[in-house]
Amino acid sequence: MGFTCNITKKDRWTRVIFGGLFLLGALLSWSKWFFIILAVIMIMEGFIGWCGIAVFMDRFKIK
Repeated sequence: MGFTCNITKKDRWTRVIFGGLFLLGALLSWSKWFFIILAVIMIMEGFIGWCGIAVFMDRFKIK
């Protein structure tokens, strides 16, 4: 199992942008830790181009 890019460039930028928005929301909200963790995960996925959820969904796809 390698960490090759499995999401498109558009998805990567979308994750970085939404991750940044979640991070901003965390800094202004009471549920801070949930949003910080979610934001960091999304930003990391956007920068490295690998998404664990996509791997999981491909593995258990109904054919």
